Amino acid sequence: MRLSGKITAAIEVLTDFDTRRVPLKTAIADWGRQNRYAGSKDRAWISGLCLDALRKRNTIAAAMSGEDVRALVLGVLVILWRTPIPALVDAASEEPHGPGPLTEAELAVTRGQTDSL
Repeated sequence: MRLSGKITAAIEVLTDFDTRRVPLKTAIADWGRQNRYAGSKDRAWISGLCLDALRKRNTIAAAMSGEDVRALVLGVLVILWRTPIPALVDAASEEPHGPGPLTEAELAVTRGQTDSL
């Protein structure tokens, strides 16, 4: 899977987790059953991203000025995993599988976070 698909998958898993109020492990397993094309490394990457988002939820929400799922995922990628902004912008805007282009507010916050690192 490409980065764009992994980001979208993490957003889907966390949305399912919040909506159904099931354990994260269950949400990840359900996503994996519905998306058989994802390999074990992809599932591990998505699982790690989701776990980091939940572990640091309050910190990331404060840094990203919002606690919606998309902000949490982008925040983990930028703040904790130090994903380069150009790679993140390219992956997010990738059409068939990306989560959609970053908004001006998201770009401003993510750039501000990388400046403070």
